[in-house]
Amino acid sequence: MNLKKGLLKSITMVMTVAGIVSIGSMSQATIDTNGKILKINNPTYRASGYAYQAGLKSETMTKEQHMWKIYEYNTNGGTIKNLNNGIYCLKMGVGFGSSGGSATEERKYTIYADMKNPSESDQTIINSYKTVLPDVNNYNSIVWILDHCYVPAPSNSPTQEQITTASTYRKELLTNAGIPNSKINDDLIDIIQQIAIWYFTNDDQYKADLITTIQAKLASQLSYDSIEDVFDDWDLVENDNNPNGLGDIYMLYNYFIEGGKANINVAPSSTATNPITFTSSNAKVTLNGNYYIAGPYKIEEILDKAYVLEGSLTSENGANINYTLLDSNKEVTTKTLDELEGQDFYIRVDSTSPIEKSKFKVTTTLMQNTITYWTVANSSNDQPVAEVVKEQKEFETEATLSLSNFDLSLRKFITNIDGKELKEEDGKYSREPNIDLTPLVNGTDTTALYKHPKDPVGVSVGDIVIYTLRIYNEGDIAGYASSVTDYLPPQLEFVIDDEENFNAQYGWQIDSSLRKATTTMLTKPTIDPEDTLIKAFNGTTLDYQELKIKCRVKSTKDLDKVITNIAEITDFTDANGNVITDRDSSASNIVLPSDENLPDYKGNASNKSILTDKDYFYKGQEDDDDFEKLILEEFDLALRKFITAVNDEKVTNRIPVFTNVKDKNGNYIYEHTKEPIEVDSTDIVEYTIRIYNEGDIAGYAKEVKDDIPEGLEFLPNDSTNTEYRWIMLDKDGNETQDVSKAKFITTDYLSKEQEKTSGTNLIEAFDSTRTSPDYREVKVAFKVVALNTYQGIITNIAQISDDSDEEGKEVEDIDSTPNNDIMTEDDIDVEHIKLSYFDLALRKFITAVDDKEITNRVPVFKIDENGKYVYEHTKEPVEVENGNIVTYTLRIFNEGTKAGYAKEVKDDLPEGLEFLPDNKTNTDYRWVMLDENGKETEDITKAVSIKTDYLSKEQETLTSRDNLLDAFDKDTMEQSDYRDIKIAFKVTEPNTSDRILINKAQISNDSDKEGKDVVDIDSTPDKWIEGEDDQDIEKVKVKYFDLALRKWVTEAIIIENGKQTVNQTGHKAEDDPEEVVKVELKESQLKKVVVKFRYKIRITNEGEIAGYATEISDYIPDGLKFVAADNPQWSEVDGKIVTHQLKDTLLQPGDTAEVEVLLTWINAKDNFGLKVNVAEISEDKNDSDTPDIDSTPNNKKPGEDDIDDAPVILTIKTGSGNSIEYITLVTSVLGILTTGVVLIKKYVL
Repeated sequence: MNLKKGLLKSITMVMTVAGIVSIGSMSQATIDTNGKILKINNPTYRASGYAYQAGLKSETMTKEQHMWKIYEYNTNGGTIKNLNNGIYCLKMGVGFGSSGGSATEERKYTIYADMKNPSESDQTIINSYKTVLPDVNNYNSIVWILDHCYVPAPSNSPTQEQITTASTYRKELLTNAGIPNSKINDDLIDIIQQIAIWYFTNDDQYKADLITTIQAKLASQLSYDSIEDVFDDWDLVENDNNPNGLGDIYMLYNYFIEGGKANINVAPSSTATNPITFTSSNAKVTLNGNYYIAGPYKIEEILDKAYVLEGSLTSENGANINYTLLDSNKEVTTKTLDELEGQDFYIRVDSTSPIEKSKFKVTTTLMQNTITYWTVANSSNDQPVAEVVKEQKEFETEATLSLSNFDLSLRKFITNIDGKELKEEDGKYSREPNIDLTPLVNGTDTTALYKHPKDPVGVSVGDIVIYTLRIYNEGDIAGYASSVTDYLPPQLEFVIDDEENFNAQYGWQIDSSLRKATTTMLTKPTIDPEDTLIKAFNGTTLDYQELKIKCRVKSTKDLDKVITNIAEITDFTDANGNVITDRDSSASNIVLPSDENLPDYKGNASNKSILTDKDYFYKGQEDDDDFEKLILEEFDLALRKFITAVNDEKVTNRIPVFTNVKDKNGNYIYEHTKEPIEVDSTDIVEYTIRIYNEGDIAGYAKEVKDDIPEGLEFLPNDSTNTEYRWIMLDKDGNETQDVSKAKFITTDYLSKEQEKTSGTNLIEAFDSTRTSPDYREVKVAFKVVALNTYQGIITNIAQISDDSDEEGKEVEDIDSTPNNDIMTEDDIDVEHIKLSYFDLALRKFITAVDDKEITNRVPVFKIDENGKYVYEHTKEPVEVENGNIVTYTLRIFNEGTKAGYAKEVKDDLPEGLEFLPDNKTNTDYRWVMLDENGKETEDITKAVSIKTDYLSKEQETLTSRDNLLDAFDKDTMEQSDYRDIKIAFKVTEPNTSDRILINKAQISNDSDKEGKDVVDIDSTPDKWIEGEDDQDIEKVKVKYFDLALRKWVTEAIIIENGKQTVNQTGHKAEDDPEEVVKVELKESQLKKVVVKFRYKIRITNEGEIAGYATEISDYIPDGLKFVAADNPQWSEVDGKIVTHQLKDTLLQPGDTAEVEVLLTWINAKDNFGLKVNVAEISEDKNDSDTPDIDSTPNNKKPGEDDIDDAPVILTIKTGSGNSIEYITLVTSVLGILTTGVVLIKKYVL
């Protein structure tokens, strides 16, 4: 590090107590709650003297007077001290909390202020301190001493730089004090600096001649008897070095005292300012051989301060770059930046270095002192102290290096054709570039925007064309375009036979191929270098030089009519004629396209293909090359035919759009659909025939011809056809008035002869001012006579059958011959229509019963052997139960060739099916109820049918649901397009005998794809006509519930004298008639006999629905009784007995279940005869709540199958013993018993 005009050093005192704010922010706060812990060095000597209280009060002090050094400690009660700080007492007297001899020496200082540059809050603290000074202005003297005091290098591991800096600073202090060779040590300097401060804090009574009585305790704990004892080592004799005979200590002391006095009225300041200016505004970077040279730069001093200058150069990404200093003559110098102050200088960098956007930085380093005032709040015993910190301050100024670049660009444009200047009204050439300098000025690009059109300019063979080549300087370095070359296409020849020798004036030389012309006219001239010099870009205007070249258009047979000419700069030099590098292009490096590709050449690959935009920059391959185009003018009419109306309804989506792109035949492509448009028989179709002029020569479509294909009929009296002057021709081309003989029609409507005003029919040439060709139109109307069922495409052909030029004379079209029927030519076009019919079909099928999905009834589309569309799906009824929710799907197919909508679908409400208006399926599909008058109703009792518009176009618009049924094309589609809707019904028990419920659905309204009414080809909406395909039925069969009961006697039990005899009857449920069980009892044994009969009751499920016989009732006849002990599962209720044994037994169709009951004969003499026991199902149930089909539980009605009887007879036997017999009753009806039980069985002999 170099020092200049003063001391520069690193920071020598660093605070270590936590919470001390940085020096830079001292002025922003006045209180630090963590504080600064300060102690005197050796507390054991604290009470032995009153150095802070009495100091050098008199020479008669009887005790040694000690001056203790103040240190900063790490914490309260800490033992680690910081020996680096320069801390000075700002008032001699009692300190650190003591009053006289107290040993309390440790204090926590928390209030501070910046003494050199106090803030507003700091100033309050400083003002308070100033009030205790002998003179308020002494404050300035104190600060001056502190600002010039010496702070040694850190005692703890100082760096060599810190030691060197402190040593230099010490030497500067001693030199300024007049004792440059003094051996005074750092502790004594510290003592002198402290005493000098006290001189101004405690008044000048503390004279310098008294300080020798102070005993100094040093940091090293060494001691002197008194300060004067050390003077033996110094020369106190008056001599040249000490003219007053004072010792070094007095010299240093006086330096501070006198300096303080001299600055007593000078307010302190710590404002840091860069002492130099660095000027780089005129600096440029140039390449010189293998080096870049940047400059000039200049450093000038503006403040007399000690500082060090250092320079550095870094790349854009921060990497260091080596450089060499050059003097004002750009010669290498050994001088430093300090020594080059006030002079222009340069830097030199190796050419391989990344110098673009690099930064040359000049760093100024100087020392800045910070003096902080510290005190303790609300204390009269604690002395304020000052802490001196010397810190290093750096200022940086930099300059960004940007290369001074050489950059020529070339633009080429046509200025004259056959003696006619191509100028606008303002005199400017029409193809001259309009230059936008924005990219150059803001540095976003190295090339300006040269905006001018590049579309071909029309010419004829033999025309003379003059091109202007303009070379601009976009760079920072002036130079010359020492060679420019123009490459001629095969359609141009270099003119050498003109009288004025035009090309020779510009120095053009043609090579042996006659395709390459070169000039060196702009090379640096010997006599007047400024004559052809292209000056550097000045930030506002581009300087340029111009060349012109004259060419002639020659025969181009078998060649493209677009003529592309290319030029480039093939050599260049700087202003001194030296070879130089162009920053964004290379000389003579253009890639010439082949002759075949020249017509399509558009310069840079990124350029757009349309070359007519005058506000677009058509770049060259690089910015030093450019192109221009000519085009040989040709006559070329093209025809496009398209439908514009059907039945007076406009068709707007078939209008051709010009693309400026050519097909493989070289014809321009017009984008418009040729998909056949759908029409119906008898429709009137209007065609528009548009004739475009794609050529360079204006002309007329003198005659247009149109054919009359099968399926179309020309309408000679139609207003459109008469307006456009159509006449009919027969097959031989002769005019006819017979529509049946007409094969063609022609019109001269667009001919020159038919113009009412000159030029109204003229089709203007297609030139660079147009984005699409000019055109004229005729219209023609035909009637569709083919039937709707016609399956083919009807194609109508139109062509230009004659044409003429602007004068009405014959002209040859470049790519087509009128009236030759060749479809690949561009003067002929076709338009297609196809007949279409509307045909929707409906199929209905069940897809769910309750939550069970039905998948085997979906219709399958097929085409039968007769070409008829059929749908295979079963129509066998689906079995359902009462209460089931049946979901039907109605599928609407489009079998026609016309797209459309099922606008409305209707469904009937047969008995046995109940519509559910709140069912989610029905609300989702928008079903509404209709009464007998077809009016909407919400009363379900009045509803006779339902309808929905779910599939209508209107609902499609509202919901964005795709409801359109696309037309069916049997050649490309496996089945017709369809849409589904669903409906849900609840099954209610029907009154029908066959229990089959038929539900009908049909399309009740439809529309075409535009939402308009349409006629279905084979059905009538909303009318049920058998055989039509827009309707369908679906069937359900409601299953019935039928439980039957059979009762019979299985045992007759006789108990006599305690002996039981069980007699098996052998009867079965199937017995019909059932024999009557006869029991004969001996009269003599009657009182000793007990007779019981065991009956069986069988329940059979004869229906189709599973169910339960939840209760069986038995009606006990007179003479028999119920014994509960014999029948634990039976109970007596309301004069009969009932059982619920089978309430949990599910009887599937065909299942049976049996119960038994045991009845006892009431023993009495008069209780004989027939006893008929009847049983009946009194309660039943099933999951669907379906009632029994042929009986009603618990109604005791004869003839029903849920009731049956079992007869027994008891008689008196005349013979011996009791016996059982079986007899057959001869009767048709036994009658009604007194119990009310009805016998339902017939017993016959």
